[in-house]
Amino acid sequence: EVAPVARRRPVMRELESVALVIGFDGVRLDELTFNQVTAVVKVRVDSTQDYEDLQHALDGIAGSDIREWRVGRQEVSDEIRATFTGQWAREGP
Repeated sequence: EVAPVARRRPVMRELESVALVIGFDGVRLDELTFNQVTAVVKVRVDSTQDYEDLQHALDGIAGSDIREWRVGRQEVSDEIRATFTGQWAREGP
């Protein structure tokens, strides 16, 4: 029996969308990773407002195939380190 082939993910489209969202002043990108299951964005921001704006922007990307962004947050010195982990939309109907 042959295992089913995993669906190709639209990584380049999602990369462009995420890049637009994280490209505003006050956001410093530490890591951006895509695999077959998740997308991970690790950033540093200066303020709670920047953090909240980024969280809302990721959740609001129109037409995105990434869902359910979960957030980890750590305040270190004068910045916030945040990890956003999104799940790819499920395959099928």
